[in-house]
Amino acid sequence: MRPTTFSDVEMGSRHLLFASMGGSKLDENGGLEDYHAAAGYSGYVVFEAKASGLKEVARSNLFWASGGMGNPPSEDDVAVRKIGPDAFAWFVISGYGNQGYFATHTTIFAPVGDKVAEVGDIPNASDDSGACEKDACTNLQTEILIDTAKEATRFYPLVVKVTGTSEGKPESSTFQVPFEDSKLEYAVPKGLSDLVHGW
Repeated sequence: MRPTTFSDVEMGSRHLLFASMGGSKLDENGGLEDYHAAAGYSGYVVFEAKASGLKEVARSNLFWASGGMGNPPSEDDVAVRKIGPDAFAWFVISGYGNQGYFATHTTIFAPVGDKVAEVGDIPNASDDSGACEKDACTNLQTEILIDTAKEATRFYPLVVKVTGTSEGKPESSTFQVPFEDSKLEYAVPKGLSDLVHGW
């Protein structure tokens, strides 16, 4: 495992460092397992900068299976965003492709107490252009917006916009994704997961 991204976050008087870690999956001989179904590993740690140095505040399991071809998500697929009045989280894109089908999803990791927990898994893209029949292909993308105008005790709700083509027909839809405090997770509507799906 090695550090892959760092993001500085100011929360009131606190200076936090959100660090993502990544590693590759190796075979029994120490070589990279780089076939299409092999995921890499990633983990997420929050540090607080103090006069005496960095203090760990929260961390996830450092061996979350993610990425593809044996590697963790790239730096471009990891972003830290503000998701609550006093909360930030990682948005991590990961995916899978096989035999002409490809799908990605965005997993949201946020500090909850002294842990970094997975609080959401949002469909990101769906593409069957390598296996579909002519004029019946699906190629969908999503944009995840954070609805900061809504009141939130912990995390803001999300708005997911879907555009592209679904089974050969133009698609443009918007879904509301609320955060369920009792379950500590975003509730993805069935309509969204049915529309932008894996195979």
